[in-house]
Formats: sequence, C-alpha cells, structure tokens
Amino acid sequence: MESFTHQLQEEKELKAVIRGMPSDMPPQEIIEGLLDVGITVNDCHVMLNRKTGLPMPFFLLSLPKNIANRNVYNITELCYMKVIIEILNKKNGPAQCFRCQGFFHSSRFCTRNPQCVKCGKPHLTRDCVKPRDTEATCCLCQGNHPANYTGCPRNPLNKPPPKPKVNVWQERIKKRKEELEAQRSKTIAPTTNTQSGTSNTSTQSSNPQPVSPRPQLQHEPPTSNEVTQDETFTSNLSQASSLIDTIRQLQDPQVVSLMSTVRKIVSIAKSTKSEGEKVIDLYTLLGINLE
Repeated sequence: MESFTHQLQEEKELKAVIRGMPSDMPPQEIIEGLLDVGITVNDCHVMLNRKTGLPMPFFLLSLPKNIANRNVYNITELCYMKVIIEILNKKNGPAQCFRCQGFFHSSRFCTRNPQCVKCGKPHLTRDCVKPRDTEATCCLCQGNHPANYTGCPRNPLNKPPPKPKVNVWQERIKKRKEELEAQRSKTIAPTTNTQSGTSNTSTQSSNPQPVSPRPQLQHEPPTSNEVTQDETFTSNLSQASSLIDTIRQLQDPQVVSLMSTVRKIVSIAKSTKSEGEKVIDLYTLLGINLE
C-alpha cells in the first residue's frame, strides 16, 4: 500500500553534530564515551560530502528526547579530544522524502514506490548506476536537474503565493463608494465648464480697451457728494478727539478717587444692613460727624 505518515512530536529524536574529531573515528567509541557521561545514543555515523561522497570530520548523533540528553550540547571534551557539539542546522524549505522525492514527509515513514533523485527512474537512489557525465532527470518535472534541486518548478518554495483573502462586504462598500465618486464627478464637471465659460467671458470683457483721453478742466467746482464726505470726515475727527480728552480726564487722580467713593456708596446701599446702619456707614465714609 503506497502511503506516508508522520512521526508523533514526543517520539521525535534530538539531532546533534560533533565537530573536532577525525573522520576515521569509530562511531562505537563515540557512543560509549557519551554513555559514560550519562548520554544515551540511538545512532551515530560520520557525515558524507554530497558532491564527493567522502567522509567529513563531522558525526551526526540521534538521541532520545529527554532531559538528560539535552546536556549533550554542553559537552566540550569527548574521548580525550576537544569537541564542539551543536544542533543540526535545518534545511531551508519543506522536508523532502529520500524514497519517493515527495515533500512534507520523511522516508522513514513512507511506503510509496521509490523514485531516483538522479535519473528519475523507479528505483532507490543508492541503486542508481547513472554515470556522472550524463545529465540528471527530475522525476517531478522531467527537467535536467536532480529532484532535490531547490529551483525545481514543482518545489513548494517556487509556487506563487496564494491570493490574499478578500472580504466580500468590504469590496461591496468600496465599489459603492467608487460609484458615488464617479456620479459626483459627473455632476461637478458641467458646473465647472459653465464657470470656466463665464470666467472666459469676464476675462475678455476685462481686457483694457483703448479709451480716448478725457479733456481735463482747469477749475472743476466740487460736487455736493464730495462736500458731504468732507463734512462727515471732519465731524468724525472732532468726535474722536473729544472722546480722547474725556478718557484723559477720567485718568485724573481726583476723578479716580471720586469714582472709588461712589463704588463704596453703592456697595453700602446694596448691603443687607438696616437703614440706620447704612446711614452711619455713609456718614463715616464721607467724614461727617453726627455729634
């Protein structure tokens, strides 16, 4: 039965890479060295170069996911050698199956028919006999590249992003607003044309026309309107000057003192005292002796 499944989150393993050991180091010695410090390992193997197929000085560890094994990243010495243990860098993009070359699942949980990553034929990649000098064939798009090529058009990374979701009600409101704006612009356009025509007419009429020079009289008598305007200006000027004189008189110290006395008399009259008390306060204010 051709199918694939996924591993549960709690069943997934920790992945770690050991740097600083020679490529010919026996993996069993590494497992035993980690076991001495309380680290249990499910698998350990040397990593190979993808292009040359030669072993590299890196060892990949697969460990059960528990609290004790998380301390593996703190180890700095193993098998009498200085080492660096770090997290395995994840591959960019979605996971790809080594068996069927499909995406979003692992070959460990895949039972589909195998597809070669190099030649695209129905066999496992490790059984491929394609010479190096021949071009690869993609089993996904039949292009001249391996199936794990990130530029493959069938790779999910190269698919165009989905269109953003559209709110139907917002689109209706937006369309209605555009229709109203269009109707408003149509009603404004004729008015603008009429106003422009009127302005053109007024501009033409406002153009200076040649006017014959008016003969100047040597002695023109003043008209009645001019005489009335002069009299009005003179009367306004005299009223303004009299108002200024009145304001200056109000600023006199004697006038100011008298106004203060008047205000005090008004306050006595408006008080809630009896009439006799008001008379006494008034005499006291004016300095009149009642004896």
